[in-house]
Parts: sequence; C-alpha cells; structure tokens
Amino acid sequence: MSPTRVLKAALAIACAALGVMATPAIARSQAIQIRVVDSTTVTPLGGALIALLDPAGAVAAEGITSENGYRTFFVTPGQYRVRVRRVGYRPFLSGPLELSRSRVLTVPVESQAVVLSTIVISSGTSCRSLRSAATQELGTVWGEATKALESSKLMVVDLVGVGRAWTYESTRRASSARAQSDTVRFTVTSPRPFAALNPESLARGGYVFGDAQSGWDYFGPDETVLLAPSFARTHCFRLVRDRSEPGLIGVAFEPVPGRRTADIAGIAWLDERTSELRRIVFRYVNAGLISRHGGGGETHFIRLRSGAWIISSWHLRAPILVERRGAIQADGFMENGGGVLQPD
Repeated sequence: MSPTRVLKAALAIACAALGVMATPAIARSQAIQIRVVDSTTVTPLGGALIALLDPAGAVAAEGITSENGYRTFFVTPGQYRVRVRRVGYRPFLSGPLELSRSRVLTVPVESQAVVLSTIVISSGTSCRSLRSAATQELGTVWGEATKALESSKLMVVDLVGVGRAWTYESTRRASSARAQSDTVRFTVTSPRPFAALNPESLARGGYVFGDAQSGWDYFGPDETVLLAPSFARTHCFRLVRDRSEPGLIGVAFEPVPGRRTADIAGIAWLDERTSELRRIVFRYVNAGLISRHGGGGETHFIRLRSGAWIISSWHLRAPILVERRGAIQADGFMENGGGVLQPD
C-alpha cells in the first residue's frame, strides 16, 4: 500500500501593487498615466481595478492602481472609457475620454457603496450560472468576491523578480510521535509561481487523481479556476450565513446534481460590513476514500494598506491512507501550502 503520493497546489499568488506593472506593449503604444480619485473627497483610490475600454467596449488594458491612485498603461493614444471597480462599491464607468501621453489624466469616480448586511438569505440556488435575474442578491455577493480574485490574478506580475513567497510541506502520522515539516522561501520569478491546472482540465478530469495502491494527486482552485466559465458551469451556488461566523456572509458552492467527477464543495466568506473576501474553504467530494477521510483546504486573503490584496496563506490537507488488517485507514495527514510574505 503506497501512502499519499503528493499534494499539488493550484493556488496562485495574490500580490501587492508594488509600482507600475507594464502591460505588454503593442505596436505604436505609448505610456499613458491615469489617476483615479473619489469625486467627493478627492481621495486617491488605491488598489482599484481599472480598465480602459475601447470604442467597441472591449478591454484594451487592465491593472491595479497604486496607493496614490495611479496606473500606467501602454496603449495606443485615442478615445477610451475608464472603468473602475472596487471592493465594497458599485462599478464606475466614465464617458469617452481622449487619452494621450502628454499629461496625467485624473478621473473623478462616483462611489456608491454596496451593502451586504441587509441581504436576506433565501433558499434559492443557482446552478450553472451566477447571472440569473432570480439570483440578484447572490450575484451581488459573488461579484464582490470576484473583485478580490481578479485583483490577485492581475497583480501577480507585480511581484516577479522583487517579491518573496513561501511554501511548506508537512506530514503528521498518527502512528508516530514525530511530525516532518519543510518550509522554503523564494523570490517570485514567474507569474504562476505555484503549479496549476487549466480550469477546463479540472472540470473534465476532476480535482483528485489516483488510487489507494499508487497514491493520489490533489488540486485546489486558484483565481483562474474560480473565475472560469467552466467552474460556474459545473457548480451550484447559494447564499449562507452561520452563527459560528458572525459578521460574515458566504457563497456556498457544490457540484451540479448528477456530477460524479471528483470535485470540490465549499464556501467563500465575505465581511458583511466591508464586502471584503476573507477566506475560501473547501472539501473534496465524489472522491471516495479522500472525501471520507476529510481532504480539503482553504485560502486566506488580506488587504494591504495600499488597498491591494494578497493571499496571506493557503493550504491543502489530505489523509495518509494505509492498509491494516485488510482495511484502509487514515494514518494522519499530509499538508502543503504557502503564501506571499507580506510587504511592509
């Protein structure tokens, strides 16, 4: 009987905005700087998702503003609309603006707050879509979660070459008094510093591979997976509250009825007052022995002073399965995880 073979984390880093991230330049593109401020207080809007939309409404470039509300894009000068999205506020879209490199364009943003604490939980469930008119409240809460997820996805590049991250592996067997653990710190050298599978591959093949004889490989969801159409297509969603989680509202997800592929079910928990994504917890389902013995994981998010988001920590947890007296039993757990070393 082989023990659990390996855990493979498909959790990408969410990073802090550490200055200007250069969007890949295209022919005839120029550096154009934009600053966004609150229209009432003129306060800089740091950590906001800002996008330039061309006359056809397509996203020409997108990024995260610095602590002082600035973002530099490399695009062809011309007419664009500026879209600004922030956690806790309704999206803002400017009128057509003429952009050039000759000056910094300051965009006043009207801020209308999103209030999650007044949302009433119903028994409604949405399967294969989060855009149904019947699930407006669900779409509102998930929309706030996706802002943090999209921010972390966009900001990964900002840490390449300058940021620090860490990973660990830990094994604790019930049959042994000793635990084994190994932690590694490293400089981020890739926009995808942790292993990941394509969302479509996970939707088709599942999140757990292997068997009790040869061992298993495990995968968890990263931002790309959670935002992918294939994730919405293969899961049902509903709003939840829990007395053990005061002040939080959650979006629970589970595989669509009839799905038998090894998958995940869990909850994305948000702060009702600030609309901030706090953590995502999940467990493996439809995975036989792995589900039965408590495999799963979670991801924790924090917001920095600059307004940017990072994943403070994440981990996957899987049982070590052994055969004893003709029966398969759990002999402890194996974990691996990591995160971003928080900037000052």
